[in-house]
Amino acid sequence: MPTARPAKADEVHPDVMASVDTGDASADAPDVQPALAKPPSLFRYLSDSISKSVNRPAHLKAKLRENLEHSTMFRKCSSEQLDRLAEKFEPLEFQRGDVLQLQGALQERALIVVEGSVVRQRVVDDQLKVVGSLGAQDSSASVGMLHLLRKERSFATLKAHSAGAAFQIRSEVLAQAVRDDPELALAIIASLTHEVRMQSARNAVHTPLFMQKGKQLAAEPLPWFAVTCAAAVESFYRSAMNALINSALTGKPRAALFPNMHIQVPTRIVYINGFKSLRSVLDAKVDLETYEFPQLAGLGVAVLPGLIMTPVSSLLEASNAGHTNPEPMATRWMRGLLPRAVREVVFGIGINQLSDYMEERLPVFQDNQTMRNFAGSFCAGLVAGYLSHVPHSMSALKLLNPQKSYGQLFAQYSEAWDRRVPQNVRWRRPLVGTLACIFPKGCLVRSAQISGSFIIINSTINALKHLRVKLERADSSS
Repeated sequence: MPTARPAKADEVHPDVMASVDTGDASADAPDVQPALAKPPSLFRYLSDSISKSVNRPAHLKAKLRENLEHSTMFRKCSSEQLDRLAEKFEPLEFQRGDVLQLQGALQERALIVVEGSVVRQRVVDDQLKVVGSLGAQDSSASVGMLHLLRKERSFATLKAHSAGAAFQIRSEVLAQAVRDDPELALAIIASLTHEVRMQSARNAVHTPLFMQKGKQLAAEPLPWFAVTCAAAVESFYRSAMNALINSALTGKPRAALFPNMHIQVPTRIVYINGFKSLRSVLDAKVDLETYEFPQLAGLGVAVLPGLIMTPVSSLLEASNAGHTNPEPMATRWMRGLLPRAVREVVFGIGINQLSDYMEERLPVFQDNQTMRNFAGSFCAGLVAGYLSHVPHSMSALKLLNPQKSYGQLFAQYSEAWDRRVPQNVRWRRPLVGTLACIFPKGCLVRSAQISGSFIIINSTINALKHLRVKLERADSSS
């Protein structure tokens, strides 16, 4: 089968996708989703494998015909029209990592994927997203049809996840076919009209968790000025909420809301910039799609910022504990280090991954990026606050009571449920511990703290991300 070769991923400059103009393309409905085949039965798998090996070109041609029949653009065409169209397609083979089309480039060809898997990626609001399908069911193998006739700019970048095969049709070829057969034009109009009636508004981007990418600004990979402003404002909110959480955990009067802010503010700035910088570096250096299980690799990458920033967080926590722990700062910051690392991992995943994940999937505020960012941060903060509450509580209690063991501290943490569960209940101690973890003490305050932090940080960055401040050292000789 004669084949053409697409570009390799490393032959395309990494800034191409981030720098294309996405102006009016966002209003268009994407036409495909990643072509991931459903797992067949064992019998069908064996029979398909045998038939492919015997006559692969015929098998691929049959798959092309089947995909044309289900495509959004041609589903109302007659059998004869589909047969004539299939003859106008040219074969194309690709390898894993090949870039088959670029977002913003002129759509000079459309593809029907018949073998292998591909993924569509789109830069939306300076962030790389995985684009799903708004097309008819089983139409996901068609790529680029809706932008083909007028050679409009491609809606998304198409990248191969595995080796495979496709058939392509040129814009001029399809345009000539429509001019030669007015009935084909009517069938295409009927197909698209049917699609408009059948579809309701849906969100087009659903990037999997742990595959989220950070903002991609053309001039700078990280808007450090916006991050710094966000961290400075958020440090005061976080400090006050920490005082309330510590009071709820220990039952003691609330301490000062803003202690040691000369330490907290610069440390928090370093802390938040660290999280965002690490994400930016990891996004640039680690290509998750080169791994066999990209989402699992993404989980590993998502864990790293929290682990790396744990010492910085420990210094922040120690600044709030001087009223009950008189140890010097050099010793105090290490108290509760292990549970704090778990908490920081949850925080990092929440602010770097879960916020964007929630933002993509919210059915409201689709036309208002600010409100969508606000709501996504709020929802992610509730989840991260709940999941991180027990390790946060163990970390805080150990910091406030360094002389006690973790077993004693957890018993103290579980006291509320210990009083509620009757003494004659079987397996009482495990039950008390489980209830204390599922319905944690002070969880509302902790969730409010994390939600507020995410909202302040993400909203401020979103508002100021395009401001660029250039710092220059003054010449002392002048």
